[in-house]
This record gives sequence, structure tokens and C-alpha cells, in this order.
Amino acid sequence: MEKEKINKFKNEILVQSAAAALPGNLSTEWLNELHREASAIVGLVSQDILAFNLLEMSAPGIFGCVRRIREDQGQNGQAKINRALFFGQIKAYCVNVFFEAVSRDGKYLVEPANMDNIFASDRTARVDDYYEIDISCPQRFYCLVQSRQEREGERDDAE
Repeated sequence: MEKEKINKFKNEILVQSAAAALPGNLSTEWLNELHREASAIVGLVSQDILAFNLLEMSAPGIFGCVRRIREDQGQNGQAKINRALFFGQIKAYCVNVFFEAVSRDGKYLVEPANMDNIFASDRTARVDDYYEIDISCPQRFYCLVQSRQEREGERDDAE
């Protein structure tokens, strides 16, 4: 994201309540922008090879949203940030951006994240499945979402 766009994003999203930073509350313009950022960094975040400063430069929108939500949850005041926790939250936020993009496309309905579950591990329980493929390709992501829903449906039927 270029500097002018970053400033616009900060003014429209990050100065608002933390709920404004949830993927489901973003305009289509900002969701598309964060989708591009997430597609570019998600594999690197899952491999834990991005440094904080590189992450902030590569995905300022996602970085800003996660920090804004953490701030609302009282997590930014810590003297030392737990790196593994922070990167897990970045990863979860990226997946929630993908979920929202899939839902808005209308092919599959994924319940929007809220302030209580945006970083919840049960929401993104099989999150690593999503990093084994090129999730920047919507058809592949849809197939994965569909196959996961089918697996969960089969498991429910068996119970």
C-alpha cells in the first residue's frame, strides 16, 4: 500500500473503534486491499520468517488492524510482545480476510469474525491447511473451504 493510501486507511479505519478493523466491517475497497496484502504475506507469516518491521512495511493494513484490535483487547500495553502470539494473530486475521472475501463472493457463507473470536484458534482450527496451496487463487481456496465443509458435514453425519 502506498503512503497516501495508508494515510487514508488510518483515517477511515484505524482511528475508529477496533470493530471497524474487523474484515466483515470493511468496505469492499479495503477488503480487497487487505486480501492482496494477506495473499502476499500469509505463507511467510506461517513460516515465521517475517520480521516485525518487514511485516509492517509489507502489509501495513493488516499490521495496523491487528494492532488496533489488540489495543482494544488490552494486549498492546505489554512491555514485550509475544512474537509467536502476535504472528498467530496476524495469520488468523489473514484467514479471516479470506473467509470474508469468500462470503462476499456469495458462493459460500462463512460467519463473520467478531471481537471475541477474531483470533480464536477454534475459528481457524485447520488454518495450516490453507497455506499448503496458493490461496491467492480463489477457485483453489473455494475448493478447500468446500472440502472442509464437506469433511465437517461427514463428521457430523457420523455422530
